[in-house]
Amino acid sequence: MSLDGLKFLVDPGHGGSDVGAIGTLNGEDVYEKDLALLFAQAVAETLEDFGATVYLTRHDDSKVSIDDRWKPFSRQRLCANHSARSGQFPWHTRQGRT
Repeated sequence: MSLDGLKFLVDPGHGGSDVGAIGTLNGEDVYEKDLALLFAQAVAETLEDFGATVYLTRHDDSKVSIDDRWKPFSRQRLCANHSARSGQFPWHTRQGRT
């Protein structure tokens, strides 16, 4: 399957001081922002392997405003966009911790 000529926008969400949900794994804090970035990078790499052009709204642990996430891509003819934010982890409470 070829995705040549198609453009995708992948938004890891969160970043910087906005950690998203917080859980624990083996006694260590796990931040949604870190998992979302890893997931977004894996999705981007897979799409690129199939020939797509992929834009990420952030590439590192930086805080990007909502406007700065979307404005640079507003004139692009995107096939799809995806927010990689998980929304909720099974071990996530309203306060962000279990």
